[in-house]
Amino acid sequence: MPGAPPAGRCWCPLAADAAALAGYLVNAKVLAEKYHFQDQGYVAFTGLNLDRLQWFVNALLASFGWQEGKVFSLAALFNLAAAALILFCFVFSVWLVRGKARYPLGHRLVGAFFLAGAVCFALLYGLTNSGHSDRYLLPLAILFVPLLEIMLADCTPLHRPDARGLTALLAAILLLRAGTDYRAAAVATNPNQGAAQFLVQNGYRDGYASFWDGNVMTELTDGTLNVWTLTPNSVPELRPWLQVTSHLQTPPQGKIFFVISKWEAYGERQPTTQALADAMPEDALIYEDETVKIYGFASDEAMRQACGFAAFP
Repeated sequence: MPGAPPAGRCWCPLAADAAALAGYLVNAKVLAEKYHFQDQGYVAFTGLNLDRLQWFVNALLASFGWQEGKVFSLAALFNLAAAALILFCFVFSVWLVRGKARYPLGHRLVGAFFLAGAVCFALLYGLTNSGHSDRYLLPLAILFVPLLEIMLADCTPLHRPDARGLTALLAAILLLRAGTDYRAAAVATNPNQGAAQFLVQNGYRDGYASFWDGNVMTELTDGTLNVWTLTPNSVPELRPWLQVTSHLQTPPQGKIFFVISKWEAYGERQPTTQALADAMPEDALIYEDETVKIYGFASDEAMRQACGFAAFP
């Protein structure tokens, strides 16, 4: 067929499947030994939930670029483009799947993957209580690029732009955006930087913090701080997600720290941690800035006795 890509490209989706399988094996057999991250036991069927289906549609729009804004605004152009891209992906994916011999197997699989992914996400979020975030739908948005290239390759020469050139341009735009985001993150001063430096300089190594502070402080100190991350609760309950597996059996050793973010203490996003802030004795306060309070204790047992918490599980 004129304009059709080489048959070898049909194996690209299969190669992607093989890479995904290899990644799963590494996660399940290697990383799972060190980190606790596979527990999804809380997920359960809840019956059809129209509110969560509405979230799925909104998140899909957001993953393609939908923004809040007025009708006559720059955001409106992004919203129009997002809706058009999603419509193209669904319509052209159906076209590919029904194309049969007209398209190579690999191209039909791309369309099938997009449709199957959309159905799986809709069932997951519409029928269960699984956690969700807009970014979880990015795999669907990414498939827009190969779908567009397949469509362009199938156009007649008179109407077909250079598919490879357009694909390279799209890839360059994505790379440029990723580079600018990385640079902005690299030069930004993380609000936990001062607190992390204080702890290291004063000989603290082990301690507790929320999930959102703990892993950041470990990263900021190149692993010097070993942080037991907590769920938002009224007692120190370990969060079984991206947690070093040894943390689930062994408490922090030596003198320990306990980080309370002020936005947690004031209930701006996680009000249930107010009880943790209230339980901390003021004479144990060793550091405070505009974002966090840090309390220091001689040991994990001393912290639990001073705060009235139960022994380490």
